[in-house]
Amino acid sequence: MRKRWPVLTRQGFKALLRQHRDALLVSLTHLLKHPVTTVLTLGAIAISLALPGVLYLLTTHVNAAFSGWDNRQMSVFLEPGSDTQAVSMVTEQIQALGSIARIETITPEQGKASLQASADLQTALATLEDNPLPTVLVVHPDVSLRSAAELESLAARIAALPGVDDLLLDQAWLEKVSATLQGFQRLSIVVAICFGALVILVIHIGLRIELLQRREEVTVTKLVGGSDLYMQRPFNYIAAMYGFLGASLALLLIKLIVWWLSPQLAALNELYGSHFQLRIPLRFAVTLIVATSFISLLSTSVSMKILLKQIRP
Repeated sequence: MRKRWPVLTRQGFKALLRQHRDALLVSLTHLLKHPVTTVLTLGAIAISLALPGVLYLLTTHVNAAFSGWDNRQMSVFLEPGSDTQAVSMVTEQIQALGSIARIETITPEQGKASLQASADLQTALATLEDNPLPTVLVVHPDVSLRSAAELESLAARIAALPGVDDLLLDQAWLEKVSATLQGFQRLSIVVAICFGALVILVIHIGLRIELLQRREEVTVTKLVGGSDLYMQRPFNYIAAMYGFLGASLALLLIKLIVWWLSPQLAALNELYGSHFQLRIPLRFAVTLIVATSFISLLSTSVSMKILLKQIRP
């Protein structure tokens, strides 16, 4: 015979709403009566979420900014002191290799002017009598060259030309930057898991202490027929509020950290010619709040079931 679930009548539904209302009021009263414990718990949750959150957002935004670059271009550094004729000769030789879309020339004067835009380098450049910067040719390969082998082959032929002092293939260092950023992203996830486990442990210990202090009340409630779900309900509301308020406070901390890092990010944009801005996406904020509230509620439900079974009338 199938098990038949009890039908929830109108009176039963009203009684259930009253129970949830009372549990919510009890949980709010508990948080207000213990402000030190509440602030410390919320602070621990916020810090645990803010640190990996900032690291994840920073690596994600920087990786997205670098992904928009043309990583096929090459920076060709000519020998120091190359005159206009030598620059033109190297340019024609590179064009003769084929598969070249265009070549941009950055003169030493243009390079120095670009560096002087940075306040940190103005003093150092002012002490130099001569301009030590070489002429740089920014080579953009044709779109037909996509594979790493083809680009490396072209780079090797350009580097072997007379008058070329050095060559930097953007694809190589961009791949290194991307790999490093992906490593930091994974690190942020590992850190978030570790801090999350610590928060769950703190909540479990706090619930155990609270339950031991109310042992007699719980025993009497069980004697008069109170269910474990009834006694567990206020703690579930406390956990949900801890998760919601802790995640909200974490978002505020992330916002403050982003504001504090804004001058450094602006300098990075100016240095690399990028235009990325570190923001908190709405999807990230909603996911953080919902996930934290759910994990807090789930861990509390499991902890309370274990702890309540240990108390017998």
